[in-house]
Amino acid sequence: MALAFIPLFVAVDAVGILPIFASLTADMEQQGRNRITFESMITALCLAAGFVFIGKLVFRFLGISMGDFMIAGGAILFCLAIRDLVSPT
Repeated sequence: MALAFIPLFVAVDAVGILPIFASLTADMEQQGRNRITFESMITALCLAAGFVFIGKLVFRFLGISMGDFMIAGGAILFCLAIRDLVSPT
């Protein structure tokens, strides 16, 4: 399960969101900022755990293996890359 959180952490880009968070909470007191940070972390943890566990159940129910999912994801990324290369700018 810990290996599933690494790609999620990279996808969320917590470091990149810091300036946005700082600008949105600039007028707040420290206590309010801490409360929002704590609630955001709990929400993100619950969502991530939910996606990990429910995703495995959905894959098992539909009979999709991790290899199937990786091949399909690669095919989608390949199609998007080809579309970007072919389309005029």
